[in-house]
Amino acid sequence: MDENLKKQLKIFACKARIGAIDGIYCAKAGHPGGSLSICDLLSYLYNVEMNVDPKNPQDPKRDRLVLSKGHAAPALYATLALKGYFPVEDLKTLRKSDSYLQGHPNMNKVPGVDMSTGSLGQGISCAVGMALGGKIDKENYRVYTILGDGEIEEGQVWEAAMFAGNHHLDNLTAFVDYNGLQIDGTIDEVNSAYPIAEKFAAFKWNTIEIDGHDFDAIKKAVDDAKACKGMPTAVIMKTVKGKGVSYMENVKNVTEKPRRWRVWEVMLGLFGLLFMLYAYNFFFGENGYRRQKQEAFKIEYGEKRMLWRMSENMTEQQMLADMTLLANGDTALVCWICNIPLKVYREFVNGIAQPTRST
Repeated sequence: MDENLKKQLKIFACKARIGAIDGIYCAKAGHPGGSLSICDLLSYLYNVEMNVDPKNPQDPKRDRLVLSKGHAAPALYATLALKGYFPVEDLKTLRKSDSYLQGHPNMNKVPGVDMSTGSLGQGISCAVGMALGGKIDKENYRVYTILGDGEIEEGQVWEAAMFAGNHHLDNLTAFVDYNGLQIDGTIDEVNSAYPIAEKFAAFKWNTIEIDGHDFDAIKKAVDDAKACKGMPTAVIMKTVKGKGVSYMENVKNVTEKPRRWRVWEVMLGLFGLLFMLYAYNFFFGENGYRRQKQEAFKIEYGEKRMLWRMSENMTEQQMLADMTLLANGDTALVCWICNIPLKVYREFVNGIAQPTRST
């Protein structure tokens, strides 16, 4: 592949990752890990391989892409926006109640989305139907579908695979996002679907295994799939979940992080409120610091009064009057919570008012 083209594809994939994360952050919900792992594939398909036109998204002769792992919609939305299907600014409306960009793709509302998906296993089934329709109508369009490696634990996936192999749908290419993780843990821990390639081969598929972040490998796999006749092709892509964001890479529970952003915001707000209540009670509550000090000084000084001044706008005359009370022994303590004017402080020090004890 030409190095300049490869550079442009990397830039596009990076922008798609930024768009996906931006949307998920604004929504405070979503699936960043599985979205980030397929951006390189989407970059290649939409910029090099697929016959699509943003100005005519319903062209009957267009190539089709079915995102069977529909929860990775943020990656698809970002790709479509960058290609001009709708404004990039709309990515920030992800999952909002009045937005057409919901958590899973909706073909009736989002330009460029070829199939509504989300229920795992159903996407590939629809893609198989599209491929069969193309064969029946003798059309030359190709159908691409993207599955998650956790998704292929669904039995419906293998029913669709069986049908596609038996009907020789060589216009169909399925990409398996093999990042080894799903929301509840590793594929091995939850319900291993390994070995993936051998399973597809058993259902009469041509199988290819590649690095899903290597554009040269992606190009070769797509070219080989087109060259293969009489069999659909499954491309098993070894990818990194959360690719491009260091603290999300290869983290199994990254799916839940956005929800925790919202939880943390609420928790921080509650902690702030609790701290304010605690601080008020500490100083001014029935058994608070101020009351305890008052009682302590009452014991130490008997019936002598203690003055508390809370105003930040105390006049010099008020302060001097308090000092006089101190000097005469009528008050044991004056506590000022205010800014003491320098002039008053100097007068106090110079002996205009000499308290027996002060704080």
